[in-house]
Amino acid sequence: MVRSLIVKSEPILVQVSLLNKSQEILSEEQVREILVQFETPYRDVTEYGKSPKIRNNPENRSMVEWLEKRQIISSWKPTLTEKELRIHTFKSKQQEDGTH
Repeated sequence: MVRSLIVKSEPILVQVSLLNKSQEILSEEQVREILVQFETPYRDVTEYGKSPKIRNNPENRSMVEWLEKRQIISSWKPTLTEKELRIHTFKSKQQEDGTH
């Protein structure tokens, strides 16, 4: 139910806001299943070895903070102009799990 509500909402900032509010009740797998249904570049967060950029705004910043804490992404940082956030995904599933 929550997943359907998030995915069917518009625009993307509403989707991100709903995901942020629901993230504590969602598993990592559910978060990935939701993100893969978002528009590009958000869906790129689910792909290993990608470094997508998203707009720097409070909703996106909140999302990348908890994605990093939950180890769904490797890291993130603002771009030089600070207009966007560069997201670094893990290189592989093994790196995410802490194995090589």
